Amino acid sequence: MKMSVKSNCNQEGFTILELMVAIAVGVILITLAIPNFQETFKRNAIAGQNNELVALIHMARNEAIRRNPLSNEVVRLELEVDADEPAWRGFVYPPGIGEGVEGCPLGAIRCSEHERVLLSANSMTIQFDNRGYSVVGGVPTEVEILIVHRDCSSDQHARRIRVQPAGQVTSRRVACDFEISE
Repeated sequence: MKMSVKSNCNQEGFTILELMVAIAVGVILITLAIPNFQETFKRNAIAGQNNELVALIHMARNEAIRRNPLSNEVVRLELEVDADEPAWRGFVYPPGIGEGVEGCPLGAIRCSEHERVLLSANSMTIQFDNRGYSVVGGVPTEVEILIVHRDCSSDQHARRIRVQPAGQVTSRRVACDFEISE
C-alpha cells in the first residue's frame, strides 16, 4: 500500500533574488524616463506660455478694434520681465481706465504671470490702433518677441512670435543659439 504525503506548505511570494532583480529593473527604467519627463515639462512650459502670450496679443488687438471704431487711441499690451527671477508678466490696457479685473493692476482687463520662461526684452509695449494694426507712434510696425525656457537645450524650448504690422500673429520654434540675459 502506497501512501502519498501531501504537503501543506504552499510557497507564495518572491525570493529575495527576484525582488532585487525587480527593483534593479525599476531603477533602470526610472533613470531612463526622468530625462524624458524633464524634456516634456520644458516643452509644455514653452508651448503653454507661447499660447498665453499669443492670446494676450489677440485680446489686445481685438479690444482695440472693438472699443475704438472712430478713435485714434490705442490698446496696449505691456510685457514685463522680472529682473530677479526668470519670469514675465503681461497686462492688456484699454484707453483710459478700464473696468479692471480682480488680481490685475488698476485698468488692466487681462493679466498673466509666468515663471521659468524668459522674454527677449526687459519690458515691451505692443500697441494696437482702431484698425487692429500694431503701431509705434501711429506707424504700423512689426514686433518680434522671443520666449525661451531658462534651461533651453533644443528647438522645442524656444519660440519666435511675430506681430505683423497689420496685426497678424505668427509663432514658430527656433533654436537655442542666442543669448537672453536673465
